[in-house]
Formats: sequence, structure tokens, C-alpha cells
Amino acid sequence: MATMNLYVAIDLNNDGMSRTIADIQRRHQTFKIWCNGRDGAEALNDLLFPNNMPITGYVSNRQRDKQNSRYAQMAIRVNAAGRDWPFPVGCAFIATGSWPTESSSPLFLINGFIETADLPARSFEREVTAFAVHDSLQFTPGQQRIQRVNNLLTPQLLADLPPITQQTEKQLTEWTEFLRWKESIIRHKARGLRYISRGWRDEQLVFSLVAQSAQALQKDRKALGRDDLVVFQIGQSKEPWVFGLPEREERRLPRLGQAGKLSEPASLPKDRKLPKDDNSPECPWPAPVLAELTVSLTEDDANDLANAEEPDALRERILNRIPGSGFLSISTAGDMSLIKRHQQALRQLQEQGGYAPYLTDYLFEAAQVSVPQRLEPVTQWANDKLNPAQKEAVVKILSAPDLCLVQGPPGTGKTTVIAEAIVQLARRGQRVLLASQAHTAVDNALDRLGHDGSLRVVRLARNESKVTEDGAAFAGQASLQRYYKALAGQTEDRLAVWKRGDKDLRLLQEWHERATFVLHDERELNARRGQLETELASARSQTTQALQAYEAACAMLDEEKAKRQRLHSVQALLNGEAETLHGDLRDVEPPARDLAQGLASCEAPGLLVKFSMDDWLAHAGSRGAMLAHMLAAWRRFTTVREAISADIRRLRETVNGPIQDASTRLRIESLRNEVKALEEQMEKDDAFVDAWRATRKELKDLEQAGVGLERGRYDGLFRQASKWCAPNGNATQLAEEMDASLIALDRVQSVIEKSIEILKQSVQTQLSQPAAEAPNDGLVQSARNQERSAQSKLDNWDEKRRQHEHKVKALLQDDAIMQGNRLPLEPTANLSQRIETVAQVIKALEQRQTSLQHERQTWGPLLEDWIRDLSRNNAAEGDWQHLGADFLANCNVVAITCNENERTLDDAGQTSFDVAIIDEVSKATPLELLMPLMRARRAVLVGDHRQLPPLFQEGDEARSFMDEVEENEVANADENSAGNLAEAQTLLTRDNLRRFEKMVTASLFKSHFEMADEAIRARLNVQFRMHPQIMAMVNHFYEGQLECGLLRPDDDPNPKLRRVHGLTFWNVDGGSPLLTPDDHALWVDTTYNLHNQIHREDMDGNQPRRTNRLEAELIAETLEQIERQSATQGYSRSNKRKVGVVSFYANQCREIRAAIRRRRPQGANGRYEFLDVEVNTVIRYQGKEKSIVLVSMVRHDGYDPLRSGNQPRRRSSKANVARFEFINVAFSRAQELLIVFGAKSMYASYEVDLPRMDSAGSVKRAVYKDILDQLERDARLVPARRLMSPDMLPQEPQQQRGRFNAPPNRTAAPKRENYGNRGGRA
Repeated sequence: MATMNLYVAIDLNNDGMSRTIADIQRRHQTFKIWCNGRDGAEALNDLLFPNNMPITGYVSNRQRDKQNSRYAQMAIRVNAAGRDWPFPVGCAFIATGSWPTESSSPLFLINGFIETADLPARSFEREVTAFAVHDSLQFTPGQQRIQRVNNLLTPQLLADLPPITQQTEKQLTEWTEFLRWKESIIRHKARGLRYISRGWRDEQLVFSLVAQSAQALQKDRKALGRDDLVVFQIGQSKEPWVFGLPEREERRLPRLGQAGKLSEPASLPKDRKLPKDDNSPECPWPAPVLAELTVSLTEDDANDLANAEEPDALRERILNRIPGSGFLSISTAGDMSLIKRHQQALRQLQEQGGYAPYLTDYLFEAAQVSVPQRLEPVTQWANDKLNPAQKEAVVKILSAPDLCLVQGPPGTGKTTVIAEAIVQLARRGQRVLLASQAHTAVDNALDRLGHDGSLRVVRLARNESKVTEDGAAFAGQASLQRYYKALAGQTEDRLAVWKRGDKDLRLLQEWHERATFVLHDERELNARRGQLETELASARSQTTQALQAYEAACAMLDEEKAKRQRLHSVQALLNGEAETLHGDLRDVEPPARDLAQGLASCEAPGLLVKFSMDDWLAHAGSRGAMLAHMLAAWRRFTTVREAISADIRRLRETVNGPIQDASTRLRIESLRNEVKALEEQMEKDDAFVDAWRATRKELKDLEQAGVGLERGRYDGLFRQASKWCAPNGNATQLAEEMDASLIALDRVQSVIEKSIEILKQSVQTQLSQPAAEAPNDGLVQSARNQERSAQSKLDNWDEKRRQHEHKVKALLQDDAIMQGNRLPLEPTANLSQRIETVAQVIKALEQRQTSLQHERQTWGPLLEDWIRDLSRNNAAEGDWQHLGADFLANCNVVAITCNENERTLDDAGQTSFDVAIIDEVSKATPLELLMPLMRARRAVLVGDHRQLPPLFQEGDEARSFMDEVEENEVANADENSAGNLAEAQTLLTRDNLRRFEKMVTASLFKSHFEMADEAIRARLNVQFRMHPQIMAMVNHFYEGQLECGLLRPDDDPNPKLRRVHGLTFWNVDGGSPLLTPDDHALWVDTTYNLHNQIHREDMDGNQPRRTNRLEAELIAETLEQIERQSATQGYSRSNKRKVGVVSFYANQCREIRAAIRRRRPQGANGRYEFLDVEVNTVIRYQGKEKSIVLVSMVRHDGYDPLRSGNQPRRRSSKANVARFEFINVAFSRAQELLIVFGAKSMYASYEVDLPRMDSAGSVKRAVYKDILDQLERDARLVPARRLMSPDMLPQEPQQQRGRFNAPPNRTAAPKRENYGNRGGRA
């Protein structure tokens, strides 16, 4: 089929075209240069639709139902691949316009160009190829009209295009209805109390109110709720007696605090008339009622009054700011202005306007978001400390063609990722719009940006007073000053490159010179080593030889000495000087054998020598001992030989009588004499008869008895000793036997004595030989000296080698070659190789220095002058007057809040951006996202749908849409019970909440994150803020998926990664401490008060005040303890400890501040010397972190767990606790210590509808019960009365104490609670 023709023309009557082209030229200087003075619209038209040339593009339908059907609204995204393209790679343009559907030859009239990303065809686009033909609606005389034939623009083309706008028409309609609903709510809440006078009572303002009826007065008072009040003059209301919200609210209305107690309404006395203003009619009510209302001051006024030197004068000034009569109401100016801005953004979205033309498609359906074709690499990180998950998130941000989603739980570094992404985008020439729902979040993200020369950052805000201190550094001329500082730093870096080149060359040359000397020494050392080793080997050989000779001579001498010792031992034995023989008989073997043979022959005659010659021959090693034993036996024999001969003679004399020894014979002779003497005495006296008989009997017995031979002489000497020494025997026979043995022994005596003599001579002969002389070791010593000398030389060489190796190691690790990336890494290179590398680098540096010499001489002085100019103190201040507007228009990073007025951007010349990064996106409604989303081609949504949700109304109160609905249901129920059914109908219902769920909750981000492709979403799970104990509490909100990146939180050498508080809280009743330095999380249970009675939050009648005086006093006392201990931990006035006090209600924050002031010294104005304490609502704390955080949970409905038994708890809607998102944020602000003050009874039974982490839907969980149970197991759950006793409360009037000290009839808690073992409890 033939290629169709596309006839195009530019709508010259479109006023917005010139602004669009100017914006494109401002952002793309290459295109501006390419235009070279031509009209930008015509030049861009020629680029996209070159005349009579084929084009390929993607056509989409922009038609809406309510638009004129005679004209088709269409867009063409042209594929410019392969052309001369003066735009960055990936940049494309959409031509928007219309063409008449009823014309037979339609012309596509272009009314706008939109910059977008070059991507494949989307689901709602159709690819077309056609010849572009330039045409015009105007006829020029003399010029032939173009015949529009074979036209691409046909009804069939329109019918084939998916109607992208129609697909989202229903959803856009719902957004419009949501804005109407919200506007109605604001107007419905905009009640006013008519007052006729005002004055002072104590420290509060008192207003005299008038109303049509008591019921109307109560209703209007209730409508004002807990919001801060403003004062309207009578003329500012639509009616003088009934408040009517003006169409436009004055910006500077007198502001007050919250409404207090309303007195009982009373009817106007009949004799009294209401005061009448000159310009207002009389009161229209026939029976008006009067009442008094107390109103608190604003925080600023209250602080000023507390510190005023002339308080009466200040009271008068405050009173004079308030009109004498008027209306008390709440300010709606901000809310109404915001709704109007949202309505304008919605109209632009419906018109497919802005710089994200396909936003409506993927804003509702994540599946329509394009996926990147490839991941954008990062070659150089601005922050090299990012963890892998953070780097992955940055890469996905850079790569996403439409939308990227990043979920970051607390402390995981969302802001760090944003800062890195901004730098990377700016380095790629892209412009970034940084936005968030809150000023704090925007400024916190800006504070993380470094001084990068590629960043021109500005913080824009119509109301600059709301910009925080962090953001102020980027606002106005401060942004230019910061840019100058970054430029100066970048220029210094460039000069530093040149200086570094000089330094590198100098250091490498010095290193090369030193290394060359060391290498020369190394070669000399290596040559000397061989010579020394040869000398040492020769010396060792000589020493070995001398030593061997010496040792041989010593061995001979030792043997000679041993021989002489053996001979002396034998000599001593032979001479009878020793009974034993030490050593063997090797030296006298023959004569010794002869002697042994003689001795052994004595065995036959009966001499016990014990050894035979067989024993001698068999046991050569025992011959010495055998000889000594045999010789000892022989010598004993020779000693007793004469006695034996005597015994033989005595035996022969005895014949056959008994053998008696000498003592027996002597006794017999003595007894005989005694018998004779007794016989003589007996003749004289018979008394001696018995003695005579006894003596005679003894004599007779001795004469008949025999004792044998003396046993000691024969035992062990003769074999027959036992027989010979027996008492009775044949003496003659025994004498013959003994005599035979004696004769036999006498025969061998001469042989033995001769052998002994021969042996003595042999010994003496050998001993008489001269002794050997000791060998001389002089040769050995000389050889060893030579060896030691050679070894010493080698050791000296080794020492020199070690010193050399130290030098080499020091050279190889020298900063000159290791630092600054001067050389390529060569871990295994030796000195010689490194010297060669350094020589090559030196040569390259010298060549580079030569080539840069002219440039340095030319630019060096200029750059140094420029640095001095940029660094002047007043440089930015002076230049801002002339360059401020141009600088703002050329900033590539612009930071605003989502609800900022669009004119703020337009006035600064900032109309469009490449990327919009929206932080804390979960806190913004989709409508609040529209303005930044529509200003950029791509979007990055960063948030966490488990943190702060969208608020019902801007302010400090942690009140979500669901909170407002639940409280409204209670109010409706009260009104229904009163019979006011018609008035009870309201817009705040659960049906409307479900209808507008995506508009009032964080579910949009949650659903997109769940549905998005992995390539365009990232989750950060590693947190670096909280101590693991604190993270364990927060992790209950994240299904335990948070990980702690602090590897050593208790003792990390880097103080920035250490989470140590060092505090101890003691139990007021004694016992173990409630908190130790090892505890980083503590829950103080306020179920019972300091008197151990059930405690309830503060109430006004049956309405909760959202305050808890008990918790306020506990927090103030805890701060006093932290102050005292911080004074001993090194903190000072210039280095204060950061402490955050968080609650969910502004009233409680005021209560806590008041409790703090009651404890602080006079004149301290509630401030601490060593603590920097910030008391604020959780709304003001998102994105912040503090070393120590104290959280006041406030809510407690007075439920007593002791009285409940098994009955289920019935929770009133008035007793709803803060949403889990708010509590999650409050808990996760703490770094070192988290202390929670709250009623366990209130939270342990509370279930949370917790979204699932990795899938759609949610699940109900008793999160707080899990947290409390874990704290109780860890002994970190303690009752309030253990932290503070009643006598620690500041002294004050009795009537004020009843708010947190229960009356006596309240139920008291038992003495034994289950709180773990802290504070001495079991």
C-alpha cells in the first residue's frame, strides 16, 4: 500500500506556543544554537516533520467526551532516530493538535509541543508512517494551493485509536467530585461563634458569646473542635450575626490558641440589650443566649507573655489586635486555596497538559508504566558509601522511562538515595524537581546534597517563613552563594588537578631516584652473597675435619681412662679393698679365667661358690660380679679354716657323745660346783633341798643335751652346713666327712693363690704403663674461629638484606606510588618492575605537563582570580540583584512542596523538568502529587506506606481521614440520640471514605508498588539509624524484614555508627535499675497512676482532651534525670544531647512543655543546659532522628483489666489510639534510646489492619501486644510508679492534682504485677 501523506501546519494564534518554545530553548541550548535566529516553533516543526520527507511516529487519541466532536484532538510522538538531532539521546517530542473530522482534506493543526521520553509504542498508541507535507490554513496570493490527496487523517484512523482520555474519564470525574466533597467538608466545618466583647482572665482570653439558642451555641462550639482559632471582623462574614465563610479570606487574621471551656449558656435578661455596631443591624434573634468561652494564647504569645518584663503592656497589645466584636472561627484560607490549585491541576490533567502527557494512563494503573530497555550505568558515585540496595535504587531511578517507586522504611536512607540520584541526574544534564508534601521533608532532602558543581539548587516557596533552617540555605541569594561555593570548590579541584600533576611528577621522580639506589644496592648484595656462602662452606669443612680428629683422640683418652679404672677396680678386689667389682674383665680376661676356674673347682668339695665355668662362659657381661662373689666365698673359707680344723678335732674328741660348745661346758662346770655347795648346806638345813634338786636337774639336762657346730661359721659357705650343724649326730663320722672336704680344698688352695698372684701381676703390669696425654683442641678452635668469622660475614649480609627488604617494602608501599591512583595496581610486582612502571608514568606525566603548559599559563591566573571572586563574603549578595532571575531560571534542581502555588515555579522561569522526585509520597494525596508530576517527563515516588498517611487537615495534629470519619460517626450517633436526624447527615461517612479511598489514603503508592515491575521499583531494607533493640520494636510493623546495618552498635570505633546512651534509671522503691546502659528500649506503663490506681486520660466532661497529665509529668521527670546524667557524660552548652519528645496531639505537646517549665529553674524558660529538647507532634518529626526519643501515647479510656474477667473489651470510638503509621514514625525516630509512655491496658488489646509487605491486601495483627510481650520478656516494661513517686511531683494547688491522681474509690492495681524482674519485681 502506498505511503500516506500527513499535512501539518502550526497554529500561529496559540499564545502558549511561544512560551513552550522559549522553555525548550532554555533547557536545550543546543537546540537554541541550532535555530540560529529562526522561529523556534518552525524549527522544531521542521525537525519533527521535515517537508516532503517520510516520518515514523506514534499517534494517540486525545479526544474527550465533552469536547467538540467536529474536531479530533490528536497527538503524534515522532521517532527521530537517525536524524541530525540537537537534543539529548532519549529525548523525544509530542506534537499536539486537532483536525476537522468532517473535512474531506483535513490538516493537522499543531497547537503545542511536549517533551517526553523516546520509548516503544504504548498500548494506547498506533505506529504510522507517512510523508510530512507542510501546509497552511492561510492562502497566499500567487501561491498554488496544495492538493491534499492520500491523506492519513481519516475517520477510520480515529476509530482505530484507543481513546486514552476516555479510559480515565471516569476516574478523573471522581477526582473532581472528591474536590467538591472536600470543599463541602471545609465549608461545613467553617462554623463561627459570634462574640460581643473580649477580655483577660488570668492568663487566658475570655470572649462573651451570643447565639440564637443554647443548642446552636453548643453545636458551633463543637464544630471548632481542637483547632487553633482565628478572629474575623463582622464585615468579613457574609452575615453580621451568623458566620458565613467569605469567598476570600484575609491573610493576616488575628490568631489565637484553642477554645477552652464554655460556660453554661444563659438567656439574655429582658432588661438588657446587646451592643450594636454602627454598620450592623440589630440582633435578629428574639431570645438570644449568652455564654463565656476561654481561649488560650498561641504558643508564641504564651512564651512572650511568660518572659515579658511588662506583662500588662503586652496583654493590652494582644487584646488590641482582636476586634471588639466579631466571630471566632478556624482558618480555611489555606485549605480553600489548595483546593483551587488542585482543581486547576485537574483541569490541566484532563486536557492532557503539562510535561507528562501520558500521566493519566499510568497514574491509575501501574501496569501501564513503561519498563526500561536497559539499566543506566553509574561510573562514578558521588557518595561511595551507599550500600548495594541504595545503589540499585539509584540505577533504577536513572533508568525508569516513566515512573520509579522506592519504598524506604525508617532509617534505610531514602534521603541519601534521593541526594545521590539528584547528583547523577544533574551530571547527565537533566533537570530535577524535588517535592514533598511537607516543608520539613523537602528541606531534609536538600540538606543531604553536597557541594557538587553540577548542582544549581534553589528552594522556592511563596511563604518563605515555612522553610526550615535546612532549606533556608538553598533559598534566595543563599542558593547563589551555595552555588558559588560549589563552583569555587570545583574550580579549586581543577587547579588541584594541575597541582596534583606537579605533585605526582615530583613524588614519582623522588621515588624513582631513591628506588634506583636501592635496586643498585640489591644487585651488589646478591653478588656478595655467593662469595660469602663459598667462604662459609670451606670454613665449615675445615672445622668438621679438625673436630673429627680431636674427637677421635678424645675417644682414645676416654677409653684409656676407663681401662685404668677397670684395672684399679680389679686390683682393689684382689687386694681385699673392695668386695665388689666395677667394670668388666676385658683387660685381664686370661688370668681372670684361670682364677675363676680354680675357684669354681671348690664347688666339688662342698664350698658354695655358686658359679660354674659354664656360667662363666655363658654370661660374659657378669664375669666381674661372678669373680667377686667366688673370691669372696674363698676368702671367707680361708678366714674360718683353722676354726673348722678345731671343730674336726673337737668332734673326734667327743666320740659318740653330744657335741657341746664352750659355753655349755662352762655352764655344766658351774652347775656342778653349785650342787656340791648345796649338798654341804643341805646337811645343815633342809630348806636347801628344793634348790639342790632344781640345780641338779638343770645339770643333768645339760649333760645329756648337744648343741652341734656353730651355724654362723658354715651357713652360706658349705653346701652341707645344715647337716654339719645339726645338734645330734655321729661326731666321728661328721669329723671324717668335714676333714675330707678340708683336704680337698687345701689341694686347690695353691692353684687359687697362684692364679690370684698372676692376675695381680697382669693388673700391675698394665697400670704401670704411662697414662695418655690429653689431646690438643687448638686446631678445632682455629677452624671454628674461621667458621664464625665467615658466618658473621654472612649474618651481616642477611641483616643488610633485611634492611634492604625493609627499604624495598617501604618503597613498594610508599604513598608516592600507593596513594592518589598515580600508578596502576600491580600487587605482585617487584621493585625492578615497579621502577619500570614509574619510569613510564613519569614520562607520560612529563609529556602531559609539556602539553598543558600553555593552558596553565593562560588559565591558571584567571581561575585563581575567579576563585577569589567567588569566595568573597558578599559575592552572592551583590550579584543577586543583577543575576538572581537568570540564576533561578537556570537552576537544574528546584525544591518545592507539592501544594506550592504553580506561579511560584512560573515566576522563577521554572516551567518543566526532566524528572520529578517526590519524597514522603505516602503522606500526600494523589491530587497533591499532580502539580509536580505534571511538570516533569518522568517521576520518582519515594515513600513508605507504613509511615505518615495523608492528613485530614494540615497542622500539627496526627489526624487522618479515618480518624475524622470515626469521630464524626460518634458525633452523628450523639445527634441521632438527641433526635436531630436531619442535621446529623454529614459528608464524613465510611461510604465516602471508601469511595475516595485512593484520594485520602496511601493506597495509591501501595497499589502501584505492589503492581509495578521489578525494574522500576526498589525497596530499602537495611537501616542505619536505630539500635537493634529499637529496630526490633519497629520491625513488628514490617513483618521482620528490616535489617540492621550497624554491625557494632555498642562498641563501633566510628562514633557515628555507635548507639550508646550510658544512662541508668533507678527504681524509686529500690532494687535493680529500670534502665541500664545495655537497654535501648523501655515502655513505662501508665495503666495505673503513681498511687497504683487505674488512670484515665484527661477529659472535658465525656469528651477526651487528647492530653495525659501523668505522662507529661513522667516525661518531664525523665528529662531531668537525663539532664543530670548528661552533665557527667561530657555534654555541654555548646555540645548538647539531642532529645526528641513526640506525641500525636498538639494539646499533649503543650501539656509536656508546661510540665517541663514547672521543673526547670526560674529564668530557664523551659530550656536545659545539656539537652537540646524538641517537643513536637509526630507530623513534624517525619524525616528527623534524635539520639533519644520519648513518646507519649496519651490515650487510655480507663479500662481496668482487673475488673474485666473474661469479658471482651468494648472499645468506644472516642478511645481510638493513633494510627499505626503515626506510631511507627514516632518509634523509629530514636537512634540510641526509645522510651514509650503509654497504657499497656489500652494497646495490648488493640489490633492493627497491617498491609502485607509483598502482596496485596492487609491482615489484622495485635502488633502492640507483640511489642509489649517482647518488652515484658526482656524486662523492659515497667509501671509508672517505679519511675516516679508522688512526692516527686512539683508542688501545686490540690484541685489540679486530680487530673492524674485518681480518687480513692478507683480500683488499685495488685501488688504483684507481671512486669519481668526490673525494679525488684518477680
